[in-house]
Amino acid sequence: MQKRTITIIKRLLKKSSDSGSDPYLALLSYRTAPLACGFSPAELLMGRKLRTTLPHLSLRTNTKQLTGKQTALKQKQKENYDKTARRLKESHAWRKHLSYE
Repeated sequence: MQKRTITIIKRLLKKSSDSGSDPYLALLSYRTAPLACGFSPAELLMGRKLRTTLPHLSLRTNTKQLTGKQTALKQKQKENYDKTARRLKESHAWRKHLSYE
């Protein structure tokens, strides 16, 4: 995921330098683009929408809707992880060190 993000940022900066536009505006538009949950990374980080030069519809955000989408995404990530993950063998060696007597 990090490599993908770096390549996207490099591509944005290259396009902005080729066209002669401001690279900070390109980064701002990338940060304000909505994710799969419907909110932008900047909005999740700061708790508010950033002002951009791009037009957008002003819709009220529903935090319950965000929480539901985030839990659904987390559940999907867990299912994908559990497909290849193996359970560790339970070790009872640590119990020998505990003594309540």
